[in-house]
Amino acid sequence: MLEKQSDSILNVYLKEYDAIRNEINLRLKEKDTIVRYTILLVSAIILGIWKTQDNFNHTFLMLVLLLIIPFISILLTFVHNWHDEMIIVLGSYIEKEIKPKINSFFEKTDLLGWESFLLEFRNKYMDGDTSLLSKDYFL
Repeated sequence: MLEKQSDSILNVYLKEYDAIRNEINLRLKEKDTIVRYTILLVSAIILGIWKTQDNFNHTFLMLVLLLIIPFISILLTFVHNWHDEMIIVLGSYIEKEIKPKINSFFEKTDLLGWESFLLEFRNKYMDGDTSLLSKDYFL
């Protein structure tokens, strides 16, 4: 009975791990999509200005580019960075909460090898090159 309960608890932890890894992957895809949207919006603005001007005025185009595009880029950068922060939080949760619980069911102390490798790699080879927030965490 106790072994069956242990297996069901372990399955809950593994499902939670899978769900968090899927969310991390989804957020990575969303970050790529945001970059594509930024390029698309900048191109659409340039093309829209270009086509609406009968007498194409390069000064007007430059004015619009200097005023509108940085605003759009900043907004999309905030969303992009928000996804980065959430990936860091999710990775930290895996490392600090889920990994010890899963490892407690087994004699081997480091069951999630890929996660541990990424953490060790960042600490060993990227020390000083990453921000303080992301140095201890993985993607």
